Amino acid sequence: MKKVLILGAGKTGRGFIPRFIHQCEITFADIDQSIVDLLKESNEYNIEFYGNTRPSMKINYTKAIYAKSEEMIDSLENTDYLMISTDISQYKDVAEEIKEGIKRRNSQLVVITFENAISASQTLKSYLTSEEINKCQFADAGVFCTTNNKGIDIISQDLDYLPVSKINGKLPFLNLTHIQNFPELMERKIYTYNCLSAIIGYNGFVKGYEWLSDAASDKEIKQDISSLLENLNKIIAKKYNVTLEEQKEFANNAILKFSNVYIKDSIIRNINNAKRKLGEQERLIKPLKLISSTEARNVILKTIAYACYYDFSNELQLGEKLLDNVDLSESDRLMIHDYYIKCFK
Repeated sequence: MKKVLILGAGKTGRGFIPRFIHQCEITFADIDQSIVDLLKESNEYNIEFYGNTRPSMKINYTKAIYAKSEEMIDSLENTDYLMISTDISQYKDVAEEIKEGIKRRNSQLVVITFENAISASQTLKSYLTSEEINKCQFADAGVFCTTNNKGIDIISQDLDYLPVSKINGKLPFLNLTHIQNFPELMERKIYTYNCLSAIIGYNGFVKGYEWLSDAASDKEIKQDISSLLENLNKIIAKKYNVTLEEQKEFANNAILKFSNVYIKDSIIRNINNAKRKLGEQERLIKPLKLISSTEARNVILKTIAYACYYDFSNELQLGEKLLDNVDLSESDRLMIHDYYIKCFK
């Protein structure tokens, strides 16, 4: 039986990855000792599905270990697959946690990153030596599914879509979709799914909503989304060489997800870390620079202003400093400023 080490036993690590693993021995590792202790109390948990769209799924695992331990090194030395489900901002620490285990190996380790980034594995490799990289084979996987904790159990969106970049050899997954150009898929996701999440989330925050699904049903927000997608879908379809119909379906799937009343996904979870989300290649600034429609651009400019307001809602003079290092035209900055000032009235 193949061995899988899942580093990061949170919502994705417990609620998404194990659903696709077929006949493998699973070990969880995490730096949060409380999660490790909770998992040590049993060797199984359940995944339930929003809206009870299908029966719950029982997940069995072998053990749970602390990520910064000798036991972690031993597991890395002997596992077949390392699946990483931590935020990409933690990859420098992750690299330190896995180095020694990789060095001790006599065979190649398959490392799969589960992160909604354009090329997460490249980021991870930037913290490893050439010797460590040569002992591994890397792949990227995308996560389109929403999951939440229920104690040790998980409640999840009923979505069995697992896109993974091409890799030599067979992977131990059910329902796997190999993607020839994985970075392009992730770009499309960031500029569609993540962009729409930001539009709904930051506008919903200003309007006082708690849940993403409630904000997605707001009449004004729905109109903003319609105005945005009329232009954005055409631009993305052309840029990534997909049909307009395919891109429209891609965007519509995002809207269906965010408006699903059974998925209790909080506004705050979706809009945290506004500074990162206002990056040059991120979900708002990049689409802003792609689209040409004034109406669609105004939707994004307003959302950028609301993102600044979210981070500094009590500091009138500080919010727009989030954009100090962002390349924006003077007219765009003026429009953002006007929307931002209105938040305080």
